[in-house]
Amino acid sequence: VTVNATPAGGYAVESIAVNGGAVTVTGNTFVMPAEPVVVTVTFAEHVGSNLIISEVTDPADVSNAKFVEIYNAGGASIDLSAGQWYLSRQANGGNWASVALTGTVGAAQTHVVIYSASNFTAAYPAATYQQVSGNVLTGNGDDGYFLYSGGSNTVGTLEDAYGVLNEDGTGKPWEYE
Repeated sequence: VTVNATPAGGYAVESIAVNGGAVTVTGNTFVMPAEPVVVTVTFAEHVGSNLIISEVTDPADVSNAKFVEIYNAGGASIDLSAGQWYLSRQANGGNWASVALTGTVGAAQTHVVIYSASNFTAAYPAATYQQVSGNVLTGNGDDGYFLYSGGSNTVGTLEDAYGVLNEDGTGKPWEYE
């Protein structure tokens, strides 16, 4: 049995209770009990995050030195694991790849996700990074990057985008090669 609670635009799922809370809900899933089930979903107006995608790269001179920078524009630290933050890439407006973000981003600080540690360090010897994800950071200048909270692109809430969903960026104003 699959229950899809899809909020209208500008709203997010605040909570899910099964049988008045008698059945444990983990994330958005629960084990179906042997008795009748009542699922109660509470929606709340979605307030946007202070995390933004601040830089996306595909350097022509060192292609494997690719990185995406995420910036915390707020006044408090953000625990990426607690918020189930994901960085997702959509290749040519089609296939998706996602990585769960880890660590904490301090106020007015960045979280840099890279493709390759050796190539990044060689290209930017004074720069630091927080996470490596060679399977997601494969954008070639026309792929969109999307920041989600509460899960990946399949279940999370879109917080920020570099690119346009379901669009190949070739020749578009946001192309970054």
